[in-house]
Amino acid sequence: MGGMIGTMRGERMLRAGRNQAISGFGFEFDPSEVVDHGAQRKALTFRPDGTRYYCFDDSGSGKKYIRQYDLAVPWLPSSFVASEPYRLTTGLSPSGCVFKPDGTSFFVFESYDRRVVEYTLSVPWDVTTAVFLRQSGAIFSGYYGGIEITPDGRSLFALNSNVVGHFIMATPWDPSTLVYDQSKSFVPIDEMRDISFAANGMSAMVAGRPTNVANNNSGIGLFTMDVPWDFASLTYSGRQMHLSELVSTTSGPGSVYYRDERDHQQLFFVTNGRYFSRIIL
Repeated sequence: MGGMIGTMRGERMLRAGRNQAISGFGFEFDPSEVVDHGAQRKALTFRPDGTRYYCFDDSGSGKKYIRQYDLAVPWLPSSFVASEPYRLTTGLSPSGCVFKPDGTSFFVFESYDRRVVEYTLSVPWDVTTAVFLRQSGAIFSGYYGGIEITPDGRSLFALNSNVVGHFIMATPWDPSTLVYDQSKSFVPIDEMRDISFAANGMSAMVAGRPTNVANNNSGIGLFTMDVPWDFASLTYSGRQMHLSELVSTTSGPGSVYYRDERDHQQLFFVTNGRYFSRIIL
């Protein structure tokens, strides 16, 4: 894939073959779709129909919230409308979020408390109706950043610097039954902050800091698997993009959401803690 052309609508074109920061991706990026949240945000995730997205308020006030934003045009960042947040009732440092496929629960990774916490929703996909339900033991020592849970609710992936950890839920979707399974280190990438899998479980995008890139800028790297959701075959592909090459506000991605459709792929991300945008691959 090296050498593919990445186009930006508007002023310029980037060519992956001569630009190390966009190695292995062809892409389309619209600078008008960079949205300023105005405060620190992280742990990006979406409702499956693209009409709502969620992230944590990480403004440092000591009050931690999950916020939901409605999209008047599905999957279009510039069409967002903010709605009421929900104040999380546990933990000090939420850094990962995953929803159950039916939208009746969401799971928060509390990196300070080293736990995964489940909140149940009386109205699916509406975090203003959330109520604390249960949590895991403090088994995530050293882990921080985003998490991902397999669609069957049996496996959880968590991040720790350049390590991806794999945890098992003995009872699907019950975090109180989580136990550690195994982990893998990936030397070419460091400070991994968030992970998001394609719907088919064959690939994942990780926001972090690949170590073989000029200026050591943070970016997004592609991981692949031989079998869907198979931790043992998880491999870093070497393909990466560094968003600071697009516009200055897209440097330092801390959250990523990977949407893999039949005819195209989209990456949604939050950078510099507050700017929300997307790339079409």
